[in-house]
Amino acid sequence: IGYTLLGFGFAMNALPGGAGMIFAAMTVLTIGEMLSQPMRSAYVAQLAPQHMRGRYMGLLTMGTTFAAIIGPHISLRLHAWSPSVLWVSCGVLGVLSSFTLVGKKERSARF
Repeated sequence: IGYTLLGFGFAMNALPGGAGMIFAAMTVLTIGEMLSQPMRSAYVAQLAPQHMRGRYMGLLTMGTTFAAIIGPHISLRLHAWSPSVLWVSCGVLGVLSSFTLVGKKERSARF
């Protein structure tokens, strides 16, 4: 649910509506972050074998940092080309990530 809300919150930035729409988009995005981000660490820790938990958590942090470094360079160029494409792309990626996690959970529950 959190990643789906993140995706919708980002995609809402492509809608017209001025400051009110931006406020609504940031509200949806923040609720999505509040639901998804604490669970992210717990999910990765649960996936990791006991003796490799530190490595998994370090890789999670490294991936997040890498995204924070590289993301602005890509997104600013995409925003200069088409702001709507940027926000809709972020929305699609957020929703796809939620489907990926749900699919992963369903597969692991079967085995």
